[in-house]
Amino acid sequence: MPLAKFSLPLLAGVLAFVFVDFPAPGLADPAPKSAGLGKRVPWTTSKVKGSPEPPPPYRLEVAFPTVKFFEPLEMTAAAGTNRLFVATRPGKIYSFDPDVKKAKPELLLDLKKVVYGLAFHPQFDKNGYFYVTYIVDSSKDLPNGTRISRFQAKGNPPRIDPASEKVIIEWPSGGHNGGCMRFGPDGLLYIGTGDGSGIADGLETGQNLGDLLGSILRIDVDRTEGGEPGGVSPRRNYGIPVDNPFVKMKGARPEIYAYGLRQPWKFSFDRRTGDLWCGEVGQDLWEMIYRIEKGGNYGWSVREGKHPFRPERKKGPTPILDPIIEHHHADFRSITGGYLYRGTRLKDLTGAYIYGDYDTGRVWSFRYDGKKVSAHQELLDSSLRIVAFGEDNKGEIYLVDWVGGQIHRLIKSPPVVTKSDFPRKLSETGLFTSTKDLTPAPGLIPYTINAQLYSDNAIKDRFLAIPGLGQIEFDTVEYPQPAPGAPRGWRFPDGTVAVKTFFLDLEKGNPASRRRLETRILHFEKLDGNEEVGDQYWPATRISGTTIRPMPSCSTPGGWTARTQSRTPVPQAARGSRPGTSPAGPNAPSVIRCRPSSCSA
Repeated sequence: MPLAKFSLPLLAGVLAFVFVDFPAPGLADPAPKSAGLGKRVPWTTSKVKGSPEPPPPYRLEVAFPTVKFFEPLEMTAAAGTNRLFVATRPGKIYSFDPDVKKAKPELLLDLKKVVYGLAFHPQFDKNGYFYVTYIVDSSKDLPNGTRISRFQAKGNPPRIDPASEKVIIEWPSGGHNGGCMRFGPDGLLYIGTGDGSGIADGLETGQNLGDLLGSILRIDVDRTEGGEPGGVSPRRNYGIPVDNPFVKMKGARPEIYAYGLRQPWKFSFDRRTGDLWCGEVGQDLWEMIYRIEKGGNYGWSVREGKHPFRPERKKGPTPILDPIIEHHHADFRSITGGYLYRGTRLKDLTGAYIYGDYDTGRVWSFRYDGKKVSAHQELLDSSLRIVAFGEDNKGEIYLVDWVGGQIHRLIKSPPVVTKSDFPRKLSETGLFTSTKDLTPAPGLIPYTINAQLYSDNAIKDRFLAIPGLGQIEFDTVEYPQPAPGAPRGWRFPDGTVAVKTFFLDLEKGNPASRRRLETRILHFEKLDGNEEVGDQYWPATRISGTTIRPMPSCSTPGGWTARTQSRTPVPQAARGSRPGTSPAGPNAPSVIRCRPSSCSA
């Protein structure tokens, strides 16, 4: 049976299992008479490893093998030097020479504060100015708890005096803090702020222009203003660009350039066109890429991407704009904005926007001509925690791995010379001793689910295959917050496989007409990390028959009719969450379809 892969992020502990003794395979789900196992038999026949998919067009390599950081979350370059700069969450900022023979982290600054952003003045080579976003006190939420300060560096490698700090701007801390900064081609500083809450825009600030939250700000750090008497902007160390879109709107913060954002996680300017691209972390169902326009409203929390979220809430004064790209949570879970590639090393990607996902480790790209998207493709599926992308002065891009602490780069995959060892038939998985009779291999544990998903009269057999005598750790995962805020999750042994086979009575209520449709497996892979940053991932594989036998019709005697039921709500929890982002579970797509196939070996 050929295998086709689709991916579904899933945290163990979502399903409630009851382990039972089953009757013969294919019979309707029974009400369990008893729970538990009398004797545990080890499962030793697993052949489910790796992936059935062909190699991706690109792969990753460590760009600087001698350079490693603890919890890096930003990487950037500066004018007048070829050195690269990395900010870490605990507050240490480093520079290093990109020559792999000389690459060695040199400490630039140790703030001893939680850091979220780093940007260098366009004239850094002349004035030594750079800017840091940090949390004043991470133990509490403060009305001015998120701060951007300017520091001055001197020397080569550069060093700074912490006493050179000059506070530029502040906004409330708590929940989604944002913190990404970039200087635009106009020389102005653009700043991303989150909605300041953990879930569902609790402050209802997304559409409110009266505060700095949930926005992209634009300020002039080279011109100081005192703020207008009695005004809403108590600025001291920056000026307001006269063409900011809401300067003349009563009650609006004049710093706001665009709004309606939940957690803008990394934005960047196309160095050729000046277009501003932003990754937006969604909540329940969607992750988005926006092209940010002056005065743009991006919908949060009336909408999540193109979709209603709290449509009853008051809308802002400008129309809501759609994302250029959005991914359902079946594919992405915590998007990381990237760069429009203008380097020379990867010629096939020139002019493509490259971005990724913190939770799934996937990297995608697309092209946009101002009207439509083209060449939207997955470049690779990695195990990295892609917390940021970086760009050097030549336009080459890098990927920052939060957990591993290293800097990676894309390279073309070599031509395929060998096939994957992933099993191509159900009989090759080591899950069944007989696929004709669907006899489970020794060690497979039958189970049923307390709350069954609607399946349009389909009948399902379920087994759990745990390698060897491995054990599930019950209620050991506490994230995103301790119980009862979030239910505790289960931790599964690496290589665990959940197996589900679908049957259907072609004549409703007549077991003699029962047809086996397909078998699906969820294969657990242990990733780097822990429960806080995510360490459990379940890629799913559907196994369908090789022998196609047409059914008379998708409407059969007895009244059964096939239908497609899409996006059936199934509560799930995230694999983990990037620093400063609170995860929320998605609804997984569930498709029930008429499949005219058998499941012979």
